[in-house]
Amino acid sequence: MDYLEIRCSPVKYSNKHQSEHEVYTTIAETFAEYDNKIKISLIFTASRHGEKNQILRHVELAKKIVLDTGLTENSSLCGFDLAGDEKVCSAGEMHQYFLPLMKECMHFTIHAGENNPVKSIWEAVYKLNAQRIGHGLTLKDNPALMKKFLDSNIAIEMCPSSNFQIVGFRDNYLASTVNREIYPLKQYLSDGLCVTVNTDNPGISDTDFTKEIHRACRLTPTGLSLWEILSIIRNGFKASFAQRSLKYNLLKKAENRIVQLLREILSQKNVEI
Repeated sequence: MDYLEIRCSPVKYSNKHQSEHEVYTTIAETFAEYDNKIKISLIFTASRHGEKNQILRHVELAKKIVLDTGLTENSSLCGFDLAGDEKVCSAGEMHQYFLPLMKECMHFTIHAGENNPVKSIWEAVYKLNAQRIGHGLTLKDNPALMKKFLDSNIAIEMCPSSNFQIVGFRDNYLASTVNREIYPLKQYLSDGLCVTVNTDNPGISDTDFTKEIHRACRLTPTGLSLWEILSIIRNGFKASFAQRSLKYNLLKKAENRIVQLLREILSQKNVEI
């Protein structure tokens, strides 16, 4: 692994002995110890169902960091996330809170369309300038918005295990789910959308990236081909909030690895590429 984006909420871990900025600094300094092995970036997460004061504190913390260090390749902070139950607060209602970060050109990923109508996704894109959408399960209900995603290369962060647990979809391994709705991942891939596979909350779902790929295959009626899996992995690099130069180098390195893997597989079958 060469690059990792981790979501966290420093305000939740602050107390009278340690401010949220000190929590952030501790995390950033710990990550810096591994710079020679892996580049780790932070995405601050604000929760809809939390107190508005906590959201504002996260926004202020992110703004201070950006003003101090800028959104550069050396910055530990790369983006801001809005998570939590969409029914509690719409993306449109959050616009006023996120405006200070918009002015600093912050990257945004917004939880939308998990168990809410596609309007929630539309608001995330047009009200909060989302570059990535968490889950996006109802995007398929608005073809025009899907085209917007395709034209603007907006990424969809799908979380197979979490989506199965919370919403429920057909699973090839479970006969009891045969009458459930089909997971839209394959449809999105076929339409050319930038689909990534993610763990959501690894602790709650008891999962990791490998398990999520396996679950994605289980939730797809025909399974996923090796090429489709490699495309999903490549999309992860394309959708990252890494600076352009770093992203280019990461993507180039990943593509070289993918080509090498395909060569090894095909050479075993005596096929040349």
